[in-house]
Amino acid sequence: MRAFIAIELSQPWQELIDQIQSQAKTETSIRWVKPHQAHLTLKFLGNITPEQLTSIQQKLNTISVASSCFCLQTQNLGAFPSLERPQVIWLGLKENQILLKLANDIEQAICDLKFPRENRDFQSHITLGRLKAKVDFNLKNFLRECAIKEIPQQVEHISLFKSTLTAQGPIHELLSQHPLGDG
Repeated sequence: MRAFIAIELSQPWQELIDQIQSQAKTETSIRWVKPHQAHLTLKFLGNITPEQLTSIQQKLNTISVASSCFCLQTQNLGAFPSLERPQVIWLGLKENQILLKLANDIEQAICDLKFPRENRDFQSHITLGRLKAKVDFNLKNFLRECAIKEIPQQVEHISLFKSTLTAQGPIHELLSQHPLGDG
């Protein structure tokens, strides 16, 4: 099964995503992520076995108990790999050292289970949409004109999801939640 570790988004964040996307909904060159499917990915695992699933859940239990609850805040819009060659539109978050430590702890724990290490540093973002090959959309203007409300979200657990790819887009199924402790 295909799996990833993520932070689920609160209803206010899902509503913000819907508002951002609605400003460009008529743009057919963007494949939007459904707001209720949006999340903050901490680690993409790819295909895992049932045995790996158990080991991953044990690692997440250990990490989550040793971590503290924390607050995230939305900040800006951007694009990967760049505004000049956009492929992904994302919602950025204010820098947060607790989030960065959590992501690094997860990366190390998963690598200890013989999963490959990520080639790039963790960058906190929420994918809003993916651009198709031909883009007539003026992304720079959209990003400049789109007002982003700074909305906080308390993070109290991390989640492990199964992801099934379909013609209508991915379907995410919650496999387990791991409550954060007192650090």
